[in-house]
Amino acid sequence: MSELSAKSGQQRDEDTDDPNELVYSLDTFEDDSRQCVDLIRQLSSFDDQNNDEKCMREVERICERFDYLISKWQTNPKLIESHVKQFLEAIIETVTTSAVNGIRFNAAFQLMHRLVSCIGPKSVCRSLPTEVFWLTKLMDWCERQSPEDYKTWPTRAMLLLWLSMAVKTPFHLRKFDAKDETSTQKTITERIYALIDAYLKATDKCIDSAALLSANFFSRPDIVDQLLSRFMNESFQRLLQSEPSLGHVMAVGVLFKVGDRQDINPYAHRVIEMSMNRLNGYSNRSRV
Repeated sequence: MSELSAKSGQQRDEDTDDPNELVYSLDTFEDDSRQCVDLIRQLSSFDDQNNDEKCMREVERICERFDYLISKWQTNPKLIESHVKQFLEAIIETVTTSAVNGIRFNAAFQLMHRLVSCIGPKSVCRSLPTEVFWLTKLMDWCERQSPEDYKTWPTRAMLLLWLSMAVKTPFHLRKFDAKDETSTQKTITERIYALIDAYLKATDKCIDSAALLSANFFSRPDIVDQLLSRFMNESFQRLLQSEPSLGHVMAVGVLFKVGDRQDINPYAHRVIEMSMNRLNGYSNRSRV
């Protein structure tokens, strides 16, 4: 190595270890994080019913600026993670004070999606509130979404992700249902099953969240005996189709990862057998 190269390398090492650089980075991030919170709070100034072009451009500007600020720190996710709770509190405050599916509601979930895209869902999920009352609220919001609306898929994806955490509540889901046995209302269990069934068929990124929701739901102790067999049989039917449902493939994969081994083992041989048959089919077609 030349003397010049050695000196250059030494200089880079010294620059990296410069404590002033660390202080500068922390100060800069604190400023950026304050800007992020301010951007989220700016959404409260919008009229929920105003969807004109000027308003939509302003929402887009806020989202792009937010994305730019957090993307600067993507190589140092620990800094962002230390402020995730603060970001989520501002986002959730906007959501809860907005009309469902209004411009503020959807814009807030767009920002949450950009946060998830930057640091990953696990870091965000750890800071999502999952108190009991959120379960029914999230289901209500999910049921009011339109899967065909391609513009609002980030809203649906984030709602399902949040619901996948809330559904892990330790309380028996039957406790959330109406006490009147003659009630014609769907039970909590039936409503969640319907949401899973609908969104595992989606053609957008919602299937990622739907797969996690299904895994967390069907691995619950009070759901395993009741619905796991039904779900697995339906999934097997969809996996046997010429064009298997990607959502069900993902759901079964995540379920095998998070579910109790004793509950999942009865289905393992069938999954392996179907996977091998599918691979052999692909191999035979490629030879032809």
